[in-house]
Amino acid sequence: MGDRALVVLTDGRKFSPVLYTHFHGGRVGQIIEAALPRMRLGDLPYSFARLAGVFHESISGNHGLGCWNSPVPSADTLAAEPPDFDERDDGSAEWRTRRDERRQKVKEWREKVYADVAAQIQDKEYSHGDAGVFILDIRDWKATAYNGYGFELDDEDEDEKSPVLVKQFDEALVSD
Repeated sequence: MGDRALVVLTDGRKFSPVLYTHFHGGRVGQIIEAALPRMRLGDLPYSFARLAGVFHESISGNHGLGCWNSPVPSADTLAAEPPDFDERDDGSAEWRTRRDERRQKVKEWREKVYADVAAQIQDKEYSHGDAGVFILDIRDWKATAYNGYGFELDDEDEDEKSPVLVKQFDEALVSD
């Protein structure tokens, strides 16, 4: 049937497209590590493109690899977007206060949008099973796996095998 996994990158504000592998879920950690020298700290589109390229190079025959857009926020979350602030700057303290309040509302709304999408990606129904869904944060190169066996099974205790769901990658491997 395969060894499926989904991989998504984040910069803490947005998510990359979803990378799908049908046969290489067990190699996600190795492929991320191989891609790190080609990726850039904080550069979401560039890092996603490099990771996709390394996945492509790593798969013999290039079968079982795909990508699609990340989920969109729910209609309720989108409907809560604060109205535009279109007042002209009159130099008053009141104007600056209204502007700052609007900025705070927009910041809070963006955080809700991010949390909404993150919850969808982490939901059990989103996963294809097998290795699960991996979210790699390109701010600190920490990856977390959801709804699958993760990076590998921990063999320390033969009776109790548990999934390794969080992996910290070495930032020194990343290009500047």
